[in-house]
Amino acid sequence: MRGLLAAFALLLLVGCAMVQPPEEQPPAPAAPVIEPQEANIAIEFTRVPEEVVEEGETFVVAWYVGSDVVKSADQTALHYGEESRADVAEPAADTYPYLTLPQKGTVPGAYDAGITAGEKDIYVRAHVTVEGEDYWTDERKVAVRAIPLNVSVRITGAPREINSNSGFDVNWTVESNKAKPVERMELRYGITAGSEAGATAYPNAIVIEDAGAPGSFSVRMEPQKIQAIMYFRVHVVIESREYWSDEVAVRLVQPLSYISGF
Repeated sequence: MRGLLAAFALLLLVGCAMVQPPEEQPPAPAAPVIEPQEANIAIEFTRVPEEVVEEGETFVVAWYVGSDVVKSADQTALHYGEESRADVAEPAADTYPYLTLPQKGTVPGAYDAGITAGEKDIYVRAHVTVEGEDYWTDERKVAVRAIPLNVSVRITGAPREINSNSGFDVNWTVESNKAKPVERMELRYGITAGSEAGATAYPNAIVIEDAGAPGSFSVRMEPQKIQAIMYFRVHVVIESREYWSDEVAVRLVQPLSYISGF
């Protein structure tokens, strides 16, 4: 009996030892706090044309954005215009009237863009935005050689002689080596030949609205019902400069039956 009790007591002690609670584990270490790295950003031109470019020519400007930390570039582009803004120490988005298509990427990085030259010199700056901060290059000038405007006006169609009771067309062309808006266009005419181009020689005018050069134009003249010679010239004003066609004469003839009353 004593042996049985001793065995039972031993089993009880073993059971108590097995159900003891586990030891407490130490808490997990906190995640380290990573501070954002500040970047030193610098932007500079790597290619700007030094030779004179022709009007209408597309040239490439390249720039480089340096950084000692890899960052995303929110946008970068060329800002430019035909007037210098070199005196603006802190440019803004509207400092220059034009900009190339904005690009996104990373810095450090190299970028380039094309600009088509107009008639005047171009002043350009490269710009980049990184994490909301703006960085600009100094202004650079690209010299442009303008192509002289060449305009000619020519009457291409008008009858030499026509029944004065009939209408007729006067056709002309304005040839130009550049697309230009026309400030004024008119067909001037009268019954007196003009010794030189001028409004006083041709008192009548038909004005063409919203014209552009180069182009072809036409006016329908109503029956004049007189017997006379009419003289025509086309007058065009482009960029405040006047252009005239040569003079064209149209003889208006009345039928004999109309003159005699039959």
